[in-house]
Amino acid sequence: MKNMKIVFFLSCILLFFYACSNKNHPNKEQDFDFFIHGKVKNGANEKLQLNIPSLYPNNTIETTVQDGYYSFKAKVSSFDKGEISIHGKMENFSPLTVYITKDTLQLDIEVGEKFGETTFIADTIVRGAFNQYARQFDEKFSKANSTWIFRDSLKNDSMRRTIYPNIRKQSFSLYETSMLHKDYSIIGLHYLRSMLEDNVVYDKKDLTVEEKAKFHTYLQQIDSSLQATADYKIVHSYIEKLDIYNTNQKFIAYTLVDIKGEEKSLAEIISKKQYTLLEFWNAGCIPCRKFNKEGKAYYQQLQEAGIEIISINTDKTTSAWKKASKKDDIAWINLYAGADSPIIPDYNITFYPTSYIFDKHQQLVAFTFKSAHDLLKLLKKNNARNRTKISR
Repeated sequence: MKNMKIVFFLSCILLFFYACSNKNHPNKEQDFDFFIHGKVKNGANEKLQLNIPSLYPNNTIETTVQDGYYSFKAKVSSFDKGEISIHGKMENFSPLTVYITKDTLQLDIEVGEKFGETTFIADTIVRGAFNQYARQFDEKFSKANSTWIFRDSLKNDSMRRTIYPNIRKQSFSLYETSMLHKDYSIIGLHYLRSMLEDNVVYDKKDLTVEEKAKFHTYLQQIDSSLQATADYKIVHSYIEKLDIYNTNQKFIAYTLVDIKGEEKSLAEIISKKQYTLLEFWNAGCIPCRKFNKEGKAYYQQLQEAGIEIISINTDKTTSAWKKASKKDDIAWINLYAGADSPIIPDYNITFYPTSYIFDKHQQLVAFTFKSAHDLLKLLKKNNARNRTKISR
């Protein structure tokens, strides 16, 4: 009997410490309901949308402003980052970043015009300690990373030698002061991604060995429960490639959804044609949209010549992708990856459009082109090269 009491007592102690260690831990994977709401000034009847990367491909929740108020409520499996924007209006331009947590978030917003478009012009976090902490850090981080970017190569070289290293030093120090606690991992991932996506101040060719090591260390200290999030996958891919320079792009298999919501395998598609063009684009890219519209006239010829085209969209929302796709009437295979897919670092996409041509054996083909019509020259060039080999 005495032994049973001791076992019971020890069990209670263990349960107590387990409960304490998990209390309010923001990154534990378990389903929970989140709630975001607030007042809206000048936004009567506007449709707002909340984009949550982990809900891909149906990653958008919508709500309508009624009587000056809005709200989002849904169930998610883990803490994540989200972005609020106005449906159909500058969806890719400065959305409001929020963190999906168990905290109720009251975010009041004001709608107005920028550059002739309806968008958010002010916002205030009224309630939500986690998001308030993130907002305070954002103000410090933005101030530390504020700098001029010059087109002039001489001025840029000077900035790279004297200014950018100091900015990186300040940013790393700020990150280490505020973001290394696991409770703030979801915020930390956002800023790691922000730095790694900056091809100016944080150009990987300029990073020192010590700075690269810092990125590796920071990632190791992120809460492991976030490894399934989009930000973690993207940051992990960028960090893996910090020491890779001037190597030919390798084909990386992905399965993405088309306009009908059906999954399509890139590997399967490219195995069916002699050549396949992967064309990465977004709705705000003018050259991309021009290619979509002008290429239709040549698509049938291209297919008959053994050349396939796959457009891969990286807009933040499926609605922006579908709207642009419908307007351009894209004739070929049209897939959605989104702005939070690791396909972006995996294919080293730093500008738009980014294009790669692979043969049916998944080998990269070196061929420069500007239009869909130019692609017809690819087959002629290849045939001429093969005839030369035979004649030899």
